[in-house]
Amino acid sequence: MIAPIFYLSKQDYIYPDTPVADPKGQSAFLPVEIDTEYYHLDYDINHAGQFKRVQKTLTNQLRAIASDDALIFAHPDISDIARHPVFSSGFSVVDYLQALGHNASLRRVNTPIGRFEYPVLMIDLYGFFLVAELFRIFTDVFLDDIRNITLHPGKQSIDQGRRTIASNTLHKGYSPWIELPWILTLNNYEYRVCISLLDTCAVHGNSSYKNFCTNSGLKLEYKDLFTKAEMADMYRMYIERAIHFDLYSTGDLSNYKALLMNAENFKLIYKSLGLENYFTPPRFTIGATVAKMIEASILKMFAHYSYIETGYAKSAIIKEFCSYSTASWLKKKTTTTACYNSKVDGGRCRNNRPTDIRINGVICDTDISGCYGEGLRAQLYPLGNPVVLEYPIHSPINDYKTLRQFLKKYGKELVPGLWQARVSTKEGYTLKYPQDFIVSWIPPKDISKMITDSEPPEADEWWNEDNVGLTKIFTNEVHLGLIQHDFVQWLDEIATPRQRKELLDNLMVVTALFYPKSERVDGIEQLVKCHQTHTGKNTATIKAQKQKTTEIMTRQECHSWYGINVGEMLVNLLLIERKKHPKESPLNLLYKLCINTAYGDFVSQFFKISNVCVGNNITARARALAWYMEKGLHGFQTITDGCAFDLNKVLFPRDNREEGKITGENSVGVYAKLAEGSKNYPRKSLGNVDYIDTFLITLHNEEKQKEELNPCLILYQSNQSTILSPQQTQKWLDTTVAEHLRNLFPNVDVLHQPTKDVYGNNRIGQFEFEAKGIYKNAAFHGTANYILSLENQNKVRMRSYTPREHTSYELAADDLQVLREDYHPSNEFLTMLQENPQRVKRSEVYINSKILKIRDWRRNYTSWQHSEAFPGCTVENAALLRELSLSQFTFKTHNQYKAWSKEADNLRRHYGQRYEMFFVDDEGYLDYQQLVNEIDAAIRAGKTSFLDGIDKRKAHTYRDYKPHPQLPALETAQLRLGERNGYVVEKESE
Repeated sequence: MIAPIFYLSKQDYIYPDTPVADPKGQSAFLPVEIDTEYYHLDYDINHAGQFKRVQKTLTNQLRAIASDDALIFAHPDISDIARHPVFSSGFSVVDYLQALGHNASLRRVNTPIGRFEYPVLMIDLYGFFLVAELFRIFTDVFLDDIRNITLHPGKQSIDQGRRTIASNTLHKGYSPWIELPWILTLNNYEYRVCISLLDTCAVHGNSSYKNFCTNSGLKLEYKDLFTKAEMADMYRMYIERAIHFDLYSTGDLSNYKALLMNAENFKLIYKSLGLENYFTPPRFTIGATVAKMIEASILKMFAHYSYIETGYAKSAIIKEFCSYSTASWLKKKTTTTACYNSKVDGGRCRNNRPTDIRINGVICDTDISGCYGEGLRAQLYPLGNPVVLEYPIHSPINDYKTLRQFLKKYGKELVPGLWQARVSTKEGYTLKYPQDFIVSWIPPKDISKMITDSEPPEADEWWNEDNVGLTKIFTNEVHLGLIQHDFVQWLDEIATPRQRKELLDNLMVVTALFYPKSERVDGIEQLVKCHQTHTGKNTATIKAQKQKTTEIMTRQECHSWYGINVGEMLVNLLLIERKKHPKESPLNLLYKLCINTAYGDFVSQFFKISNVCVGNNITARARALAWYMEKGLHGFQTITDGCAFDLNKVLFPRDNREEGKITGENSVGVYAKLAEGSKNYPRKSLGNVDYIDTFLITLHNEEKQKEELNPCLILYQSNQSTILSPQQTQKWLDTTVAEHLRNLFPNVDVLHQPTKDVYGNNRIGQFEFEAKGIYKNAAFHGTANYILSLENQNKVRMRSYTPREHTSYELAADDLQVLREDYHPSNEFLTMLQENPQRVKRSEVYINSKILKIRDWRRNYTSWQHSEAFPGCTVENAALLRELSLSQFTFKTHNQYKAWSKEADNLRRHYGQRYEMFFVDDEGYLDYQQLVNEIDAAIRAGKTSFLDGIDKRKAHTYRDYKPHPQLPALETAQLRLGERNGYVVEKESE
């Protein structure tokens, strides 16, 4: 008897009807779980061109969602060793149907198929990270069709962002599937084949398959059968451990069951939030799922009034009251400066002490506790239409208002948290008094295509100046810097009088967006009434006069708005409900995921409830507090929501006089002033004690069931010492950091506004602090790379570099020889900086691997077209760690930054390194400390290049240009890998 696996109807990814064994000529759905196993082929790098095949597929595993049993098919790649039937139909789903007892075959037709000529079999493929399966489940002409749709997206496409999706616009509107020129004959009936890809890899954000299932409440029995080393050798596992291989490989066919369990969990979450009447099944990205939850919270506010039936549909509510502050709406306004409002700036990321590389002391790593969650709780969400101050985007005659004029004219209408402006210094003007509070933004050429999503699918795939622009801090000029309430407070309370005057008179407001205070209403009912009874008119007039023709447009749209606190709307409830569930339980983890995702939804281009003003105020609030931490604690680096600092060297005012305070002007470049011997910046121990030390105690961690080292503090004061327990240490640090910053920086809301925590307890300030660790040694690099050490425990972070082991090579004659197979480029480099930054061993050439993504393959197809690699394959490239990062330094102006970047890139392109070549000793070691000292000094002096201003009689000492010692090995490795992958690598240093 043939099992029923087809469905005749579908609602989203729910199949409400009883499955049937045979659709018998009716259009139907066939939902199938699918997964593959494959292995990477070994090769000799010195003869890589002889090993063009990158990977081979072992098996396809399939299970219809209506069936409990899975079947395994061997791929034709391993027909010589196959233990399972080799699939031969061209599409393994067809072989699966045959194995179940169906008379099934597939053929491709070369003539167009009429839309209604055949019934449709919609094959819904469920999998986790489907890009890895896509090119392994088809062969022959069927694979060619999939390849062409992927490579040449048009009215049909297969694309990969956070997940792999198939779509078409062949008919009216968008459809989430592709229509193929294939006819499936099934039990004597013919069907047109359509394929939908339901990739679950983003359902819980950046999560593994195991974690996705576990967090949905589904236990996997066989995911731990193999070690990592064994999983990397699945060819051998297929042969030597057949039973384990089969159990393991079919263990990845539980995506649909996990989806249903996830949906049940979200039903419980909706009910706990009082939103059960608005429940929709979770989407395939966590961002979309939480956006629906936010949307439900908004709709619930409108549901109490009868006009929802008579005046607005649900979609109309969202469009009318939410859509005019979205990034997607604003970035379409490319003819005016309004489009600049579509950008939501990220967190503050800056090296505050670029020449302080190696640190020994008592170092505390502290964060803003629940930074964006607390930011949401402090934020109003406006329902209504904002006003926008805008000018023709490229006109040379725009009469921008100065910041002083703007605040004088509109200041009374600006509601804290619900206004933003983009400001630039007057053209050609250089600030006399430096600042590092405002972040500049150089927009991309085409803002309409700017990616405004807060969670890039892969930062290395698209994060570049062409599509998001450049964000940098320039001390002596501002380009389209984002300002709002917290900046004005900084300007009033922290900037010096002369700095305040300069900024007020020389910052020009290019555009602004705000919700007018006078238009605020007290409730939803009044809001709707204002919008429904609004009688304003938009007019356009032209006054023609020679040399003075004037175009006049007036707009009188309804700008009434109602604000609700985001915490009250959703976030507080999520935080409270999370506490009701045990840590690591599925619901606890899902509540946490929702909280962490909510902020991203408010700045995403994809969701109708997003609001750039809300997003910008949340991030600006966090950046402001990060600035106060960076300056007041004399932090080394600021990384979004925290920084590391020496507990015995935080900044204090010189005295109680006005000129002795820490200001927006004198806090710029403190590290350099201290190095020059300045006495104007007293550094003392946190809490004004005499000295702070630390010691370790061992405690048992019940949750992790292991012994852990816990640092404790000893406070010395007037020949007395106070020993704090781990709990007391945590509390003392968290409260004393807050007190110290409040004492330094008066009258700013982030530090002084009375607020309540999530449980209703009173507190001072909008945020709290949380010490994440105490360390004795550290090294810092770039803007956000560091190693923090305590005893034998290291916390290491180096962006763009993976912490895993790599194989490194050296060049011997014309052959590459393995140096070692356990090379950790980033860890070893940071450790050398920690030990002795004046004697750093140069990087080795190593092989880095990555999964080839669809967009990378498509974008660089001229390189990949002769390769046997395809999306989903692991591909390799040769690399060198670059010791110097210009991001470590703060430049004065954009032109200075561009000049240095151009010079550095030219050096790297020709020599495989930048300025490192000038600071290498006779033994080949790099004096990294001297390197950053000289470059930082040159940048602070206003030089536009490394050789700018050097005495020509001495310049020859700096013109000893040398290639990186490993450049020949790098170029050889790149060439060999290029031969393997079917392309020739141009001379390149990366």
